Amino acid sequence: MKNWVKCIAAVLIAVLLLAMPVSAGSRPVEEEPMFESYIYAMLEGKIQALKSPAPYRVEAQVDAATLGVDMKTPADVCVFKDSIYIVDSSLNHVIHTDKKFDVIRTIKSFQWNGKEETFSAPEGVSVTDDTIYIADTGNKRIVALNNDGTCRAVITRPEDDMVAEDLDFAPRKVAADGKGRVYAVVKGVYEGIMELYEDGTFSGYVGSIPVKADPWTLIWKNLMSKEQREKLEKFIPVEYTNLTTDSDGFIYTVSLASDEVDSIRRLNATGGDILNRGSLGSIPVSGVVNGSFASGSAVNSNKSDFVDIAVDEEGIYYGLDAEYGRVFAYDEFGNMLFVFGGRSTGQTGTFPRASAIALLDGQVVVADSITGTITIFSRTAYAEQIALGIQLYNDDKYEESIVCWNNVLQYNRHFVLAYSKMGQAYYQLEEYDLASEYFVKSNDQANYTKSFSRQRDAWFNKNFTWVVLGAIGAILLLVIIKRVIKAITKRHPIQPDSKLGCLKYAFYVILHPFDGFWDLKYEKRGRTWVATLFVVLTIVAFAMERSLSGFAIASVPDRHLDIIHELKFVLVPLALFLVGNLSITTLMEGKGNLIQTYNAVGYCLLPLILVKIPVTIISNMLTADEMMYVTLFNTLAIVWVAMLLFCALMNTHEYTAGKTVGTVIITAVAMIIICFICVLFFSLFSELIGFVYTVIQELQYR
Repeated sequence: MKNWVKCIAAVLIAVLLLAMPVSAGSRPVEEEPMFESYIYAMLEGKIQALKSPAPYRVEAQVDAATLGVDMKTPADVCVFKDSIYIVDSSLNHVIHTDKKFDVIRTIKSFQWNGKEETFSAPEGVSVTDDTIYIADTGNKRIVALNNDGTCRAVITRPEDDMVAEDLDFAPRKVAADGKGRVYAVVKGVYEGIMELYEDGTFSGYVGSIPVKADPWTLIWKNLMSKEQREKLEKFIPVEYTNLTTDSDGFIYTVSLASDEVDSIRRLNATGGDILNRGSLGSIPVSGVVNGSFASGSAVNSNKSDFVDIAVDEEGIYYGLDAEYGRVFAYDEFGNMLFVFGGRSTGQTGTFPRASAIALLDGQVVVADSITGTITIFSRTAYAEQIALGIQLYNDDKYEESIVCWNNVLQYNRHFVLAYSKMGQAYYQLEEYDLASEYFVKSNDQANYTKSFSRQRDAWFNKNFTWVVLGAIGAILLLVIIKRVIKAITKRHPIQPDSKLGCLKYAFYVILHPFDGFWDLKYEKRGRTWVATLFVVLTIVAFAMERSLSGFAIASVPDRHLDIIHELKFVLVPLALFLVGNLSITTLMEGKGNLIQTYNAVGYCLLPLILVKIPVTIISNMLTADEMMYVTLFNTLAIVWVAMLLFCALMNTHEYTAGKTVGTVIITAVAMIIICFICVLFFSLFSELIGFVYTVIQELQYR
């Protein structure tokens, strides 16, 4: 009986497998190891690449054999509704398939003006409801075909005064908005994207990329002769490489890698770049950042060369990087979501020369012009949760989106954007305490400012009475303390030579600098231990500012206390100044010695201590919008210190005001020279150590 049951089960399974549809157009691939993936995160002020789960896996691959028609060099892919259009630039035709890559037809020619026309090295295609636009690059035209393959228009070089007379109109990529407008990337056109109509009308250039010239080169150019200027490299804008349009009609573009120009742009109707680059940590939307990959090491210094771009309904855009063979995905705010693919290693899903990208029902389609293949990628559960979390948030389903982002963190605890997205969802749910907590975890200062502001307002409204009573009590307490101190000092006056008297005199110095610094030197009122105490407290003040400032206004919100850094930050400049100043004032008849100068400089630091420590504490109650108050007080403290330092040097060395200014400038130059000498010395010393080590190694081998 059991054997009969097993046989029946086996037959049913076989029937089900045979009944499953198998597409003739695509070839399923065997399960291969996942690609190494990574994300970028700003940690302690530095952009770092962190390992990430694979967001996509190879689902299938398409080539000439699976299609059943010739395909050699796929230059562009366009997905429109239930159809896929593939442009082959070598075989001069367009392959039209359904979503399963079953070939519907191959467009090789069309009738125009009573004769048959063919394509020559076409490189781009764009499809609307009723028109197929093909960039017929070799024939220097854009061909507009109806859905049945008949030709409705041919756009050639426009006759317009704005178009250069010597322009060789060779359109490489096209994008249509469905309203009769056609945007074209034309080879050799640096003024921007050409906006055309089917009747050949030229509307103008869109999105001209500005040129940023090196200021030093501009200065030299003005000093050169006419012949030299002609030989100088011209400042030419970066050329666009591809474009697409989103559901709102905005144009997404990609261009060649450049240090001065953003490779990915989003253009509005006037050609202005409106791409949101407000990502966490202000990480550039540029693909590879500093050549850094998941291992954290720099492979090379090459930047990403984006050759195509695609955007989905949720505003997620995918940039195809031909330099590294990778696909970089960003959300609408410029946050990198994931990256996959790679330079050709023989593994399916890597590309010798990636040429085009398109989106197909959540899948990513990537063409390679060298291998002549098209690879279909499907999302893993990890990427599915990211996409679903964004979709649910955009649909105002905040609680459900929180569940998705929690799932994302189960896959990848390094994905800090998930914390920010959860914070945004809690903010929309008006749970500001939780929102602030998650914004802190993600170092999202911009959103933290909004939630903390609401949180603070709610707290003040709830505790307003206690706040007023506490302020009154604090004022009364200060008045009482002042009177008590006054009464005590009246009975027991503070002796000038006592430690308390020395500290009290420091306050007199910063309020009466001319008399104070004079007495500091000539009345022997200065104390080295007081100056040293102020140097130590200055180190403490800077350490507090860097590690304990309010999250909303901290320059590096996740910075931890590094006492060695703080020591270097204060002591090294102090030592350089003292040595440089002593060297200069010795030659310029200065009357002060090293100890006197050190004491004077130490007393000058008191305003920094008095301002920075309380401002750092108060900053924890401020938002980024109130950062100007912190900046104001810190600036006042620095100006105060600078004025004190000027008075200190003038009195210590018995200089006039003009001579003091001169010695300060020369001291700054001396500090730079000392730094250069130190660097040179350590460089030579390291070379010497290396030479001695090499000699010892040679002697050991012999």
